Amino acid sequence: MSDKIKSQSGSPRRTGRTEGGPVDLEPDPRRPDPRLKKYRLAAYGFLGLNLVYLGIGWILLEQIPLERSGMWLPGALTLILLVFLTIWIHKGKRLLVRALAVVYGIRIGVAGAALILGKAFPGVQYLLPCLVGTFYLLGRAGWNWP
Repeated sequence: MSDKIKSQSGSPRRTGRTEGGPVDLEPDPRRPDPRLKKYRLAAYGFLGLNLVYLGIGWILLEQIPLERSGMWLPGALTLILLVFLTIWIHKGKRLLVRALAVVYGIRIGVAGAALILGKAFPGVQYLLPCLVGTFYLLGRAGWNWP
């Protein structure tokens, strides 16, 4: 028997033979790597929770006239940075994920201390769950938490 089989696209793929049947030696480029599942979840969670965080912050800062305050450029740059970080997390950059998890852990500590001391921004009680969720998703991918 031949060790080449035609794939659905018509091009031959190399396979190996075992007692149970053919085994793929080349990964299918259309199927995502299962080892990156936690990173993909962390990337989507990172983007989603940060967008919720920005939305809540934007709503709570409505007393600032955003048209005249020059907040549009920093807001746009923040969104661009979030998209690039999401792409890199999605690709499985472990060092980046760990560094972001440490940063989010520090943010949780500072926000929690400010909340306990009573010197917190009025929306911290609403924003803190976003930080905790993002920290967990990043830590889960970076350090293989359950």
